Amino acid sequence: MDKQAEILEFGKELLKPRYDKDVSEIASKMESSDLLEGMKKAFDLVCRKACRQQEEGMKEPIAYLNVFSLRSSIITKSYEFLIQAFDDTLYYDDVETMETWTPKWIMEFYEQQVAYFENEVKKNVIRVHQYELLPFERTLAGDYYKIVLVFLIEHLEEVLGLESFQKMKKTEDFQIQYGEYLGESITLFDGVEVIKL
Repeated sequence: MDKQAEILEFGKELLKPRYDKDVSEIASKMESSDLLEGMKKAFDLVCRKACRQQEEGMKEPIAYLNVFSLRSSIITKSYEFLIQAFDDTLYYDDVETMETWTPKWIMEFYEQQVAYFENEVKKNVIRVHQYELLPFERTLAGDYYKIVLVFLIEHLEEVLGLESFQKMKKTEDFQIQYGEYLGESITLFDGVEVIKL
């Protein structure tokens, strides 16, 4: 077994029960956090910006409202998600309409697990360098981003109910997508209904 595989296996075994505990705690306290207000505010800002751009004749009807994680934000520890409104040309839309949202409260759990993991792995694996831990930390961040996804799906109806969202001109095949910036994504809303995973 090479060192990367050893670190990955060690991390999975070490953090599985801790992750399960975090999921339970996050689920029980999610409604009392300020997470929902922050998310709604970010979506509202994007939708209002798109409406203003549409009123000025700069922006076509919105075909995609994307919520994308930024891989670099794991390294910088900002954990930002881009919320972007695109016309039907998607990435070729030259009128920028975006805001960032940080699900900080969820990612604080991630940071605690990373600190615990780094401490324990250095005790159990010989000569570990920081760069060797990054692949596992990215994998772990992906697990916490799945919690963000569940939160987003559970509260998407509240985004759809925003006055600014209702006012924003959209295409008939409008979609809300979630994924990684310039990476894979999934459709959460297809213009008719919220898609349950």
